[in-house]
Amino acid sequence: MKKLNYFSIGFDYDEEKNPIMSFDSQSHCISEMYSGAFKPMVTKETSCIDINCIPTGKKVDKSHHLDAVYRVYFENKLFDLNKFNDENDSEKKKIILELLHIGAIEACRDLGLDKARFIEAYEKVKELDYQNNYYYKKPKSSPNRKQKAQIYIEHGLYKADIYIVIFNKEQKIIRKEFILSDLPNPFVFSAHLGNLKWIDNDRLVLAHKQRKDILYKVDMI
Repeated sequence: MKKLNYFSIGFDYDEEKNPIMSFDSQSHCISEMYSGAFKPMVTKETSCIDINCIPTGKKVDKSHHLDAVYRVYFENKLFDLNKFNDENDSEKKKIILELLHIGAIEACRDLGLDKARFIEAYEKVKELDYQNNYYYKKPKSSPNRKQKAQIYIEHGLYKADIYIVIFNKEQKIIRKEFILSDLPNPFVFSAHLGNLKWIDNDRLVLAHKQRKDILYKVDMI
């Protein structure tokens, strides 16, 4: 048995690579948001649904499993891909979500799954106004327990901004320290999502997940 909890979306490549590459890069914030809103579902063999939009007039491959990934293919009739970058950011996010939902529901039918959780995730993204901002991991308390620190991510169409947020005992934000920006692909920016460690009550560091490197230092004094 598998646990379905992840979705991705993109266009199959053809000669129009520039708008396709742009769409694929900008789609991450919504596909990650949808994945986060989706309540994991136990399935027979699927842990991820990879949605492949096919440009109008191109051959549409048959949807199939590749290991635990279900690759669903459908022809894009929703919008003109070549005009995607002419849209404002709000419209871009709506287009991405609609395409993702079309593919997700098609996969849902193919696999014989209950569509309620898919609809719930779709509505949740709209409810949050397409803003994919979230805290990463549990907060870390200072030695004296008077402050807590947590990594915060603002995941947009063009970049992911990473912060360290400090809370006081009343859970009020007393500091929001910008760390860096990177590409919106989670496989890229996740390299910066290390472990927070308090050195003492006034200093903490963001340490690399695997190496001993210090990625960032915060001094509260």
